[in-house]
Amino acid sequence: MESSSRFRATLFALVGVAAVVRLSRWPTPELLVIGDKAYDPAVMYIASASFLEGLLPYRDFTFLHPPGALFGFAPSVLLGAAFGDAVGMASARLAVVLLGVVNTGLVVLLLRRYGFLAVLVGGGLYAG
Repeated sequence: MESSSRFRATLFALVGVAAVVRLSRWPTPELLVIGDKAYDPAVMYIASASFLEGLLPYRDFTFLHPPGALFGFAPSVLLGAAFGDAVGMASARLAVVLLGVVNTGLVVLLLRRYGFLAVLVGGGLYAG
C-alpha cells in the first residue's frame, strides 16, 4: 500500500512540476494573450486557420508538422474567430501547456512498471 501512495504522490508532484515549468513561460496574463517573441503555437494556429478556410497543407502552404495538429488547434481557431485572435492564441498556448502536463502523467504511468527510479528520471525529464 505504501508503494501505491508513494507512486501517486510522485505522479502528482511531477505533473505539478510540469504545469509550473510550462506555465512559467507566460508569467503574466498579458504575455499569455500577446505571446513573446519566441517560437510558439502561432505557426500551428495560423496553419489551422488556413485549413479551416479551405486551404490544404503541403499543397497550398508549407507545414512541417504532422497534419493532425491542424485538427487539434481548430477549437482555438474557432474561439479566436468568435472572440479575437488574441483569445484564440491564448487558448492555443494553454492547450499546449495542458498537453505537456498530460503527457508527463502518461510518461510516469508508462514507466511505473520499470520501477521508482525510472519514474523519477523519465517523468522528471519530461516535466522539465
